[in-house]
Amino acid sequence: MLAPVMVQPVIASSGSPLPLPIQTGSSSPLITHQNCAGCAGYLGSLPSSGYITKITAQWTVPTVVCQPGLSSDQGISSSVQVYGIISSTGYNTGVALTSNAYCALGSSSPVYSINLAYASASGSIPVFILPFVIIPGHVLSAAISVSPSSGKVTVALKDLTDGQSLSTTTVMSYWGIEYNLMNYAAWLTWRGQPNSWATVPDLALFSPAIKFTACNVVSSGATHPISWLSSLYAYQMVDSSNNVQATLSALNSAGTGFRVTFVSSP
Repeated sequence: MLAPVMVQPVIASSGSPLPLPIQTGSSSPLITHQNCAGCAGYLGSLPSSGYITKITAQWTVPTVVCQPGLSSDQGISSSVQVYGIISSTGYNTGVALTSNAYCALGSSSPVYSINLAYASASGSIPVFILPFVIIPGHVLSAAISVSPSSGKVTVALKDLTDGQSLSTTTVMSYWGIEYNLMNYAAWLTWRGQPNSWATVPDLALFSPAIKFTACNVVSSGATHPISWLSSLYAYQMVDSSNNVQATLSALNSAGTGFRVTFVSSP
């Protein structure tokens, strides 16, 4: 088993939950379509009581071109997330696995990485850079498993193109993660992992479309697709002026996949 390499939390901020576009809505199999300033993808909750014990996804790593002339950093991130909301504080508790392609301001070449974040009951978000080589065009397969009986969260990651893999396990209580609140799941792309909450990067030019497949959740021993979730939201990425930056496709016929396609960046 490989352990993650811990770094200073680059997204840790007291009082800041994971950057999820939380929305309220009645439990319904219908999909609510909304714009999101900086994200695209699907997010939903369990249609009944219980909690998620596993979430899976596969996605392609896009090729990114660092564009000159922009006034900020540029990036694109793809993420699979399982989490819950602590009603007394409003904080999220959960786990997010995210692949990133990032162009620092003035850079001509993107930096690819993957990180693992644990949102704790206190509101802190420890972030780990994983020792995993991210290669454009390769397909990543990810699974986050939550084990109530052992108190552990196990994250498994594999590059289906070259066979590279790793697995790491963390005790939930160590990070203040509460398994019985794990009733939300999300498969999202972002404009890039910010260096702080105050500086969100511009969208990087990426191609081809990011293809998500094999997106499922396991609850009460049964495996379900995205389309099974309730209060399901489909997000199209826009900028602060509501201009479309990336489009989101409909779910595939199995309800387990979709595409995010680049449109424009500032």
